Amino acid sequence: MSLDLLVPAAFVYTVLTIGVIAFQIALVCGAPWGHLTLGGKFTGALPTKVRAVPVVSAILLAVFTIIVLVRAGLIFPEYQATSRYAIWFPVGYTGLGIVMNSITSAKGRKGGKHRTKQNFTLENNELLHSHRVNAER
Repeated sequence: MSLDLLVPAAFVYTVLTIGVIAFQIALVCGAPWGHLTLGGKFTGALPTKVRAVPVVSAILLAVFTIIVLVRAGLIFPEYQATSRYAIWFPVGYTGLGIVMNSITSAKGRKGGKHRTKQNFTLENNELLHSHRVNAER
C-alpha cells in the first residue's frame, strides 16, 4: 500500500464527512429533510425530541474525522499509535451505515443506493487508513 494515497484518502473522507455533518446540523436546526434520515419515518422537520439523533451522529462523525486525520499523519502525531486501533471505530460505523442504508426504504434515497455509494467511498478510504503501512516505525 502506497503512503502517497493516505493524504488524498483522508482529504476525501474529510470533505464527504463534513457534508454529512452539515446535513446532520441542518436536521437539528429544523431542515425539512426528515424523509431522508432515520429510515424515512418522519416527513418535514424532525420532531424536537428526535433531533438528539443527528446531534449524536454529528459528534461521532467529527470524532471519526479526527481519527482519520490522525491516522493519515496530518494532525496530532502523538496519537499515531492509538489511531492504529481507533481507526476501526469509523470503519465499523461506516460498514454498519452501508448495511442499514442498503435496507432502508427512506424516500428520496432510491432504496438507499445513493447513500450506500457514499458510504462505500468512505469505507474504502477508512480501510486504506486502517491498513496503513507503518513506515515511520
